[in-house]
Parts: sequence; C-alpha cells; structure tokens
Amino acid sequence: MKPERWREVERLYNAALELEPAQRALFLAKACAGDQSLRAEVESLLAHGDQAGSFIEAPAMEMVARELAADSASSVVSLSMIGKAISHYRILENRCTLRSALCS
Repeated sequence: MKPERWREVERLYNAALELEPAQRALFLAKACAGDQSLRAEVESLLAHGDQAGSFIEAPAMEMVARELAADSASSVVSLSMIGKAISHYRILENRCTLRSALCS
C-alpha cells in the first residue's frame, strides 16, 4: 500500500473510532465516496480492533502469570512460553531474559 493511501486509511479509521459503531457505516459510505477497497480496508481494521478487545491493555507479565497459573495440570511449571498462545498471539521465540520480572 502506498504511503498516501495508508494515511487516508488511518485518517478514516481514527475518525470512525470516534463514532458510535452504529454510525460508522454511514460515515464510511460518505467518506469513501464509492471507493470500495478503501472502505473495505477501514472496515477490516475496525473489525479487527473490536476482536482484539482489551488484550493490549493488560500488561504482558500479568497475562503470562495468569497463563502459568491456569496450567495447574502439570506439577512442574515451565517458564518457557515458546509455542504457547496468548489470546490470538503465539510466542515464537524468547528474545529477552527474565530478570526481576522484566525483560532487558
């Protein structure tokens, strides 16, 4: 996507977020003026934002602690989260070290 197009998508996305969900379709119909691919891109971002919910609002270490606590089936708790999923994210590799519960 060209930078100019991305800026337009971002502008419309941010404007749509300021509206109630019921008002967004009418806003996008007017703002996109028949540009269906622009409208589809903005609607896709809005839909994904709704699906993501409050995942990012929770601190990562808190989510890891909850995940480890929930894994009470095993008697040995593994600190490795590689390969595990948190919400719709999957941990692919360890890029930091655990030091006083903070990554450096």
